[in-house]
Amino acid sequence: MNLGKIMGGSGNTPPGMNPSKGSMLARDVQRASEMMDVPYKPLANFAQTVFIRGSLPTLKTLAACQIMYPEHLEELTRQSWLGLYSKDVDITDKDNIIQFAE
Repeated sequence: MNLGKIMGGSGNTPPGMNPSKGSMLARDVQRASEMMDVPYKPLANFAQTVFIRGSLPTLKTLAACQIMYPEHLEELTRQSWLGLYSKDVDITDKDNIIQFAE
C-alpha cells in the first residue's frame, strides 16, 4: 500500500502538511512509544525524514519479514522504531536495515 498515492488521490492532506494533524501525529507517536515501552526522541529534521527519505524500503522489509519470518517481525519493527525515533538514523539505508535485522 502506498499511503502517499492514497492521500493524493483522495484529496486528503498528510499530517506533515496540516498543522492540526501534525500535532495529533506527534502525540500519537509519543503515545505509541509509551505503549510499546521504547524510547522516543523527536526527529531532528522531520521534513527531510518524512518527505524526502520516507520509509518505503523499511516497510517492504517488514512486509517480507511478516511473510517469511513472522516470529521476527516484532523485534525487527522494534529495532526500526528505535533507529528512527530514538537514534534518528536513516531507516531507509540498506546498511541500517541490515543492522536492525541482526
